[in-house]
Amino acid sequence: MFRRADLPLALLESPDTLLPLRDHFRLLMVTSRELHDEVFAARLGRQTSIAGLGVFGRWVTQAPTLLEAIQRAGTSLPHMLQNATQLVVRRYDSDIHWSYELTDPARDGRQQNEMLAIWYMIAVIRHFAGPGWLPSRIVLQDIANRLRSPVGELMGTDTAIGNTASAIVSTGDC
Repeated sequence: MFRRADLPLALLESPDTLLPLRDHFRLLMVTSRELHDEVFAARLGRQTSIAGLGVFGRWVTQAPTLLEAIQRAGTSLPHMLQNATQLVVRRYDSDIHWSYELTDPARDGRQQNEMLAIWYMIAVIRHFAGPGWLPSRIVLQDIANRLRSPVGELMGTDTAIGNTASAIVSTGDC
């Protein structure tokens, strides 16, 4: 897959290398197409852990609290893992949205990247809240309606289509 995505295999030996966001997009897109799996990244996310993100994952999970872990993830993601991204927490009435926001307008591979990012964000919270924690719902930007149900099943929660950033949503009573 790395060769098909025009990425050097040496990246496998340097997991802490900062990659341009479009390289992430391309690798996930090529893999998804090769496997004929439109929800590949959601499936992959179920098998990943925050520890698999090397130095970034260790930095985030060594925070003393979930709040600090979220802050660490947000400030270090564009410098340690991939560029053109930010993680933002917002409150809307009783809902808390932790969103994955992209400044790169590229479309090819974007949806796969967002599905995987949502899983990593869930993994951060599970590190502190326990392995069974799930958001009330997830929002995926511009996901095709036919993919809502399969993604929701893989992620174990309701999936909504949004026209803003992809996010995990937790209600005030969670």
